[in-house]
Amino acid sequence: MGKQNSVPEDFMELENLSGAEYCAAKGLLIYARSRYSKEQKRMESRIVLKDLKSGEERILTAGGTSEDSPRFSPDGEKAAFLSNAEGGRQIWVWDFQTGACERMTDSPYGVQEFLWSPQGDKFAFLSVQPEHPEEKREPDAPIVVEDFGYKADGAGFVNQMYIHLWVLDIVEKQARCLTDGPWNHLHPAWSPDGKEIAFVSGRAHAKKDSLGMDLFLVSVEDGQIRQISEGDWAVSYPVPFRPVFTRDGKYVLMAYLNKEFMAEAKEKGYPLTRLHRVSTDGKENVDIFPADDPGCFEVSSFPYFLGAGRSYEKAQLSGDGEHLLFVSGWMGQTNLYRINLFGTPKVELVAGGKQAFACLGPVQDGKMLVSVAKPDAYGDYWLMEEATGKLARRLTESNALLQERAMVSPEEIWIDTLDGEGRVHGFVLPPQNREPGKKYPAILYIHGGPHPYDTYGMEYEYQCLAGAGFAVIYCNPRGSSSYGREHQSLKRAYDGSAYTDCLQIVEEAVRKCEWIDGERIGVTGGSYGGYMTNYMATHCKRFKAYVTQRSISNELICYACSDMQGDSSAYPNFEEFMVHELERSAVSYAERVNAPILILHGTEDMRTPVEGAHQFFVALKDTHKELPVRMVLYPHTNHDIPSYMPQKLHYHREMIEWFRKYL
Repeated sequence: MGKQNSVPEDFMELENLSGAEYCAAKGLLIYARSRYSKEQKRMESRIVLKDLKSGEERILTAGGTSEDSPRFSPDGEKAAFLSNAEGGRQIWVWDFQTGACERMTDSPYGVQEFLWSPQGDKFAFLSVQPEHPEEKREPDAPIVVEDFGYKADGAGFVNQMYIHLWVLDIVEKQARCLTDGPWNHLHPAWSPDGKEIAFVSGRAHAKKDSLGMDLFLVSVEDGQIRQISEGDWAVSYPVPFRPVFTRDGKYVLMAYLNKEFMAEAKEKGYPLTRLHRVSTDGKENVDIFPADDPGCFEVSSFPYFLGAGRSYEKAQLSGDGEHLLFVSGWMGQTNLYRINLFGTPKVELVAGGKQAFACLGPVQDGKMLVSVAKPDAYGDYWLMEEATGKLARRLTESNALLQERAMVSPEEIWIDTLDGEGRVHGFVLPPQNREPGKKYPAILYIHGGPHPYDTYGMEYEYQCLAGAGFAVIYCNPRGSSSYGREHQSLKRAYDGSAYTDCLQIVEEAVRKCEWIDGERIGVTGGSYGGYMTNYMATHCKRFKAYVTQRSISNELICYACSDMQGDSSAYPNFEEFMVHELERSAVSYAERVNAPILILHGTEDMRTPVEGAHQFFVALKDTHKELPVRMVLYPHTNHDIPSYMPQKLHYHREMIEWFRKYL
């Protein structure tokens, strides 16, 4: 008897691992494991402590339902983590000797992330607070808006609420806020001597420069803040990069968007990230990334399909303290690299290939913790030899369920673009339990962004589509990262070039895979992928069905209602801007759609506001009396696939049934 096909109900069994740390001195691994509780009908996460000698695992809990972000104390005698045990996410500490679990913080708005000090006597943590904490804000108080950046997807209206950096003395249990003002303060990192904390903030930028971040140092003793970089923008969104101190504390290593590239951002899109060495006295800010390295484009990346095994940390000092180890993208791969900090810059590949690295732990005894995802397997944690990049030992074995499923791996395809500018990389995932000689329908699945890229990890949603009898075609058209500056052109993502890239990939997949029925192909995607789905539906008649997810259908709605506000400065007058926005909006061409279309959207989406879904639905129904059109809205859901399990299953079933009916 063969293995069973993947189905959406499997999401209730899958587990996600995150935030792992390895303690070589104690032979321990700690991580968070989340999965759906059928009894409680919700996702729950727990802290797992694993003895690597005996293999024994035990759960550390403060009694909450959401517990994550575990971190060993510097001496390995304790572990801290975040828990909602007593309302709000607070820091709790588990003492391995006594077994006692103690709450350490009492932040009114909860803790977002935290770090032990190198000496183990303090915590640095992030928490939001009102701009005027002395003024108590009522939940139903009017929302007053005078500037951009007053709402965020997943957070709602954030008017007068900002992320601040705090320090907690563990002995005295007293917390002090080290930052002030109407700005967010992100990605803290302790100096080796524990006297200062580095962070990034937009304190020196106008609100409209939403990506504008600089590097700062704050004194733990007196709260004095020093800006040590300006001009180039420190990287925060969309891939956080935590500053890394050199071992002597004289320099901070940070990823930057160089200012000369930012001037070209509207035309060429998100710039390549560069590694800078910044002196803590603020006198030196040097770009130490090679000007043109044929084996690595940048110092960070935005990959999809990393699955389990995620972690915040994407860069670590080498064991000798002379290099930085970092994760970045290369031709669809997510590889591990090494770069020297002084001398002529040189980037070396440590480990890569058809797998995806997602996190890095500090180097200990020549080894480091990494997570690795593969096309047919969720990510797990491994110990890797720093010097050779060899995966020495697998530390976790999650999701045994997948051994019972007919998992499939993709075939790779490449095409030369029609305009001769370059090549585009794609993948074809075959149907599970495919029968020889049988033809199957296919679904083109377009990723979001457009800046992210599909990598060599696993997306279980694709396996479910394959389990339902579809081939899944996906690719990295222009606009996607990991293929170089020219390939990730923002202009090419929207001027029709990415559209033709996707069409070419589909035709190449049909040509190469004789088992694909070229007359039964559908299209789907979310966010930018939803935008492209709408573009396909209004610009060609190649496809038989569409499912547009979290999509942009009217640029004017996004201009005014999205949490990423628009910009009319490139136009001679506002009227011309308004007309152009309508001209490039799918809703303006709704009457061209000639195939069944399903609209999936969250009601609290502030990235691509749900009003756009309403307008596209009404326009389609108004201009097509007989065309099958269906809109499904998910309450309390932001710009993502629903996380609430009943909604999540409904979402995937809707998509599968729509394609089954019309392909």
